[in-house]
Amino acid sequence: MAHVLMLDDDAGLLELARRILARAGHRVSAVADSDSAYAIVRDDRPDLLLIDYQLGGPETGLEFFRRVVDHLRPMPAILLTGFTDESRVIEALRAGVADVVPKTGAFLDYLPEAVARVLDQTRLREALAQAELLRAREDERERLLASEQVARHAAEEANRAKDRFLAMLSHELRTPLSPVLATATMLERIEGLPEHVRADVRLIKRNIELEARLIDDLLDLTRVANGKLLLALESVDVHETIGDVLALFRDEIDRKCLTVTTDFAARRHWVTADRARLQQMLWNLLRNAAKFTPEAGAVTLRTREAAPSARGEAIEIEVEDTGIGIEPERLPKLFNAFEQGSDAISRTFGGLGLGLAITRALADAHGGRVVAFSEGTGRGARFTLRLPLAPEPLTMHHTDDDPAQASTRTLQILLIEDHEDTAEVMTRLLESYGHDVETFGRLDDARAACERRTFDLVISDLGLPDGSGIDFIRAYRSRSDAPAAALTGYGMDDDIQRCLDAGFSAHLTKPVSIQQLEQLLADAALSAAARG
Repeated sequence: MAHVLMLDDDAGLLELARRILARAGHRVSAVADSDSAYAIVRDDRPDLLLIDYQLGGPETGLEFFRRVVDHLRPMPAILLTGFTDESRVIEALRAGVADVVPKTGAFLDYLPEAVARVLDQTRLREALAQAELLRAREDERERLLASEQVARHAAEEANRAKDRFLAMLSHELRTPLSPVLATATMLERIEGLPEHVRADVRLIKRNIELEARLIDDLLDLTRVANGKLLLALESVDVHETIGDVLALFRDEIDRKCLTVTTDFAARRHWVTADRARLQQMLWNLLRNAAKFTPEAGAVTLRTREAAPSARGEAIEIEVEDTGIGIEPERLPKLFNAFEQGSDAISRTFGGLGLGLAITRALADAHGGRVVAFSEGTGRGARFTLRLPLAPEPLTMHHTDDDPAQASTRTLQILLIEDHEDTAEVMTRLLESYGHDVETFGRLDDARAACERRTFDLVISDLGLPDGSGIDFIRAYRSRSDAPAAALTGYGMDDDIQRCLDAGFSAHLTKPVSIQQLEQLLADAALSAAARG
């Protein structure tokens, strides 16, 4: 039902028109003065105006219509007029009136038809306008979606380009470190080496390992940012892991004459964790303590079972030092990437400020958390790592293989490496463990060697002059299931998984960790012993 407002100074005509339009199903407001009509338009928002051209007051019906349009809102109107000259009709239509109905003797008979026609036209225009608005909104939505997709694709491509760049940068930075670290390792093992020379060799090793750690930190930060931090979860003994980290850190502790005290109060000390990542968290916290503690200072490591909470039972690992301390206002930002407390600290101690950011990300990924506390500058610092406790695993059943016997076995090793310095030093290092090594810089020569004989262990670079180590290992697996390790400067999770999927059983990231290499040799010896 439409609401029609009729404005006419003829009271009798108003009443007749009201009845006729009411019978046609409309709600009609009939008024004789323009001010009352204006108030109805303002307050009641009728659907259609029926306006007599010639009103009794100073304002014509057309002037009233213009006032409504200018000051209230545009709306459809039919102008009723006793004048039939063409100029008035044109004037009305130009003003925006929808129709002009002459006041002839029978005009009330066809007035309902005129009203219905104008209302239908108005509804059609409104529907078309609504459809156009919806179409415009849909076009805008599609444009925004396309723009968002383009932006997302650009961001994804930028991320991929960044990952490729970091992977390539990592490879190029790691590759020259590998022969230097391997050479330093061999020099350190020479019996009778003067102690001052051995100290220099350890200094070289320490700084190469630090450089490799910085590269790893950059890659870890990328993994965290991209949500690609993968964990290989297993049952891990926290106390044993702390001991392993302290052993790895022994040279740094001795060099600075630090007093390290352990207080293992936790009776339950098993967690479900990625062993390497747990070591990394503890390494970061311990190294941070040692780094910012002056010579002859003290570092204390404690464990305790945390008070039960809604998050379950947990173990707390605390690393406390007597170092330079932390200003209280800097504590909230301490776990942000590239944050080191102050510019003076950055200049004095160096580093990228990534270790604590990565530690927090790793703690979060394990369902734990890490917090820092310090009473201020010169008052030392305390870092607490909290991890959910796990049940102690059942006693492991060992095989009959004797690791001691296996480790003395001479392995037949195939080394494929085209970087001459790395190939030379890795060959010497492997031979220093008592193994026989054949080294090639091309895949064709390596394949020919595999045709002639069998090997207990294959160590292969990936990027070689005549092909890929990935292709080599896929073909090699058709003839042998002997252990094989990828030797590469690419250390992203995707790179490691690609190597494992292709058939490599291990992944050595340059510069090769001596502990990892020795573990690889021990595993290969056990495998060779099992094969007979």
